Amino acid sequence: MIGDVRRIEMMDTIAQYLRDAPAGRADYVDYLERVLDSVVEPESEEAFFAAAFPFFERNDGADLGSPGPLVHFLERFYPRYVPHLCASVERKPTAYTLWMLNRILNSPLTKPDRERLMAVLNAAATNPAAGQVAREQALDFVHHQSR
Repeated sequence: MIGDVRRIEMMDTIAQYLRDAPAGRADYVDYLERVLDSVVEPESEEAFFAAAFPFFERNDGADLGSPGPLVHFLERFYPRYVPHLCASVERKPTAYTLWMLNRILNSPLTKPDRERLMAVLNAAATNPAAGQVAREQALDFVHHQSR
């Protein structure tokens, strides 16, 4: 029981670090590595997802790595993060969230799942909350996935 409480507290702490990340940095790679390196296996995924995707949205255009520690960490939880990813892309598509969505579309999916994710990707290409670069990237991914 104590171990479970510690893991939940750790995920809540990570979520807090993501919410409280210093604004306006051009490069968050070192910051994210320091925050995420200590995590072994989180328990409170929902709090983490609820902080991670808005972090991408707030820091659109910043260097978060290629694809970076946050993307690698999130991918441990596939497919549980997918609803949060889709909601984020619907709010404000970013290079990182679009890249993650495209990676999922590159994998074997059921027809309904592929259609749902393609609808999210198509909408991102015209989403006014997205920057021009993100809209163009979404369109490129749509063309790639349509082949």
